[in-house]
Order: sequence, then structure tokens, then C-alpha cells
Amino acid sequence: MTLPVGISTVTVSGTYTHPDGTPMRGTVSLCPHPGKIVAATSGLVVQGPAAQNLDAAGSFTMTVVATDSAGISPTGFTYDVRIAFTDAPGDSFPLSLPKATPTVSLPAATPAASPASGTYLVVNLVQSVNAKTGAVVLAAADVGADASGAATSAVSAHTGASDPHGDRAYGNATFATTGALSGLNGTVVTLNGYLDDLLNRVTAVEQGTAFLAGLNVVGPIAASGNISHTGAPGTATIGFWGKTPTTRPTVTGSRASGAALVSLIAALKNLGLIDDQTTS
Repeated sequence: MTLPVGISTVTVSGTYTHPDGTPMRGTVSLCPHPGKIVAATSGLVVQGPAAQNLDAAGSFTMTVVATDSAGISPTGFTYDVRIAFTDAPGDSFPLSLPKATPTVSLPAATPAASPASGTYLVVNLVQSVNAKTGAVVLAAADVGADASGAATSAVSAHTGASDPHGDRAYGNATFATTGALSGLNGTVVTLNGYLDDLLNRVTAVEQGTAFLAGLNVVGPIAASGNISHTGAPGTATIGFWGKTPTTRPTVTGSRASGAALVSLIAALKNLGLIDDQTTS
């Protein structure tokens, strides 16, 4: 992972061999002595060791955060360097890696006198107020406030005035005058009459007492009670095409003799469902 822009780095490298030039084997690690380094601006958190295994030539290269990089806290710390060989005794020492020396040969580097945790920076420390430093005393003008007592004077002048709001002239039409309320009341009464009439009509439809000028039905009709003629409401009678309402007719007679057919034709005629123009 590449370190964020603005973080200074130092590239550390080195090669380790035996006296006869044979490459040594092992690991080199650098760990911040404070344990954790934070760069608040970029959100970077550095902790734990950065480690590299020696390659086939006994060499390594790694790039780490400079110990005095801008924007990090603490600054001026040291790294704990640990060199662990698998075929020779290892080594460990503190090391400072300032940004002024961007490349360092670890075998030739001079260890620090002692480990250092560095100096922690106070973030967002207020340096001055209105260009004033030290023990700052602000006057009302420094923060755009009224002078002491100004508000009290303004309130006293307002309450003592005979007409403190003389600049605000309103006409009667602005307020709910008696005349305006009377007109509004008349409108409400008229509207209430319309609503009462509407409710009466709906009630008549729901209770079956309404007389409709016409009725168009697209779907099926379901009636829970008797269907009666307007000429005899409330009775079990009905008539079609202007016929006098009559009760449900009874068809009698023998089918074999044709008497039942004659009775049926008479019944349908009485209901008004047919215009009987048959002959005997």
C-alpha cells in the first residue's frame, strides 16, 4: 500500500553476507517505538513492524514513514530495528530516520543514543483571538455585540413610547372584523345547507326510499329484499312497461293439453313482459 501524499518517507536498504561473501538469511524489521503513529489529516495510522526477508543476495529494501514527517503525531520518534539471522546472531537498536536523509544504508547507519517516543502535537490549538495573543480580553466591538447597557436602553425606549409600532399601519380588511365574520358566517350556513341536503339524499339511497331518474348498472345486481313497483312501494308486486303492479302469477293447467301454455302466456302478459298477439 502506498503512503498518502504529504507523508515524508525514508527508504532503508542493506546487504548482509558471511565473511566469504555467502548471503546471509533472515529478517529485518522496523517498528515505531511509541507503538502507534497517527496522521490526522489523511487518517493514516501506523503501528506494528514493517518486515522484509533477506533475498537470495542477502539484501532488503523497504520504505517507511520519516520520523519527523509533517502532520504526524508524535514526531521525532525512533524505530526499534531488529535484525534476526537464521545462521548468525542478530542485532537490535533504536534508529532515527529524519526526512532530510531520504535514503539510508542500514548497515552503515548510526543508531540513536536511546529509544524516543517523540513529541505529541496538540491538534487545532487556538493561537490567537482577533489577532490578540496571551491572556485575551474581548470587548463588545471585538465580537460585533452591543455595548453594555445598550439593550436595556432600547427596551426602555420601546416600552415608554406612546406608539412604539407607529410605522406599521394596517387597514380594517387586514383583521377579522365583525362585518367580515358576519359575511363568513352566512357562507358557512349556506354551505351547511348543501351538506345537509347531500346527506339526506345519500340516506334515502341507502334506505331504499329514494326515487332515481335513471339507473345504469354494468355489473350484477344483488337484492336482499323484494323488488317492488313504484306504484305500490313496500309490497311484493311488480309490473313492466306500464302494467299495473301484480303479485307473482301462478301458471296452471296441463302441458299435454296446452292449458299450461295458455296460462303462462296470460301470466307474462299480466306482468307486462310480453305483448300477446297470438291467436287461438
